[in-house]
Amino acid sequence: MDPSTGRAESTKLIRDARKRGVTTIIEFAPLDRGASLEDFTDTLSESDYVIVNDRVAETITQTSLYSDSIFDPVLARKAAQQILDTGLRIAVIIHSGAGAVYVGADGSFYKTNGYFLPWEERAGSAGVDHAFCAGFIDGLMGGKEELDCLRRGLAVSTMCRKDLTPSNSIELMDTCMKFCELSQQVH
Repeated sequence: MDPSTGRAESTKLIRDARKRGVTTIIEFAPLDRGASLEDFTDTLSESDYVIVNDRVAETITQTSLYSDSIFDPVLARKAAQQILDTGLRIAVIIHSGAGAVYVGADGSFYKTNGYFLPWEERAGSAGVDHAFCAGFIDGLMGGKEELDCLRRGLAVSTMCRKDLTPSNSIELMDTCMKFCELSQQVH
């Protein structure tokens, strides 16, 4: 905490970057179960985007994102809106292996199913959250539509599962997209 401003250093960093024209994107890392949305309000209110996995979203919003053990985009949208209500500037993206949602401050809403990776091709899950972020940001910075950004994030995170390391199985974006488009989407 900066004693002169009473703000967390992360909040100050995000605010200063945004003032300089940098698009600010926060990715939440796994949190302890005691964390709450209020713990992050100052930083979120200075940010453009937040990308969060399903379990962290459930923790900070104290909302289940699953109906009958299936990722529910409607419940994810409600949780995303709680995060948006902190003052986040552009959008909240919540992802799981089964799908992803984009909820914009402008009222926009996009959802897509995840990609199916056959069990025999799965090796691990190290880095899947970061892989999703990398794919999503690739689309965002490339000027892609929101739904395409979600699909890119899911494609890269799906490919990430093919190796025990966080990155050895990730290939060029076109290769990731082609592989996932050929595979059956999760329903």
